[in-house]
Amino acid sequence: LASRKPRWAFETGDTIQASPAISKGRVFVGSGDARFLALDLKTGEEIWSIKSAEKFSSAATVVAAPGGTGEWILVNGYDGICRCLNAADGSEVWTYKTNDYINGTPAVIDGRLVAFGGCDKVIHVIQLSDGTLVNEIVTDAQITNSVATSGTMIYCGNYANQVVAADAAADQL
Repeated sequence: LASRKPRWAFETGDTIQASPAISKGRVFVGSGDARFLALDLKTGEEIWSIKSAEKFSSAATVVAAPGGTGEWILVNGYDGICRCLNAADGSEVWTYKTNDYINGTPAVIDGRLVAFGGCDKVIHVIQLSDGTLVNEIVTDAQITNSVATSGTMIYCGNYANQVVAADAAADQL
């Protein structure tokens, strides 16, 4: 079997810890060098990037913007910020700030809510449309991974050796 070289490679300034997201001819990926990038799927050339104060250790989620006005990219940063970016140009649609690091990938519920856990021990549930808080579910320990969803239910593991189940819509603030 012959060895093959990659079609292309784009080098960042630090490690890449999460899987890229792919949509409409673009690769979206965060790096330990505190940059989040959109690359051309065929060539690997940078289309746009944003810079943060801390690394991007989570994968991104691609979603349809409400009202069918394009695509948005949801990505969590180690700076404790969940970002919603315009996929076309990387411009900020909204941000939601937590009190500690976020490592897990944002999950979308019913096309209207975003859920993720953080090192602040909280499952955050926010509106997809504008990033406003819907619910906070406090757990016993840090949540350092991504959440899973089924319907409006959220499931995650935490550092208290627990699997936690919570309803995103119950007991809304």
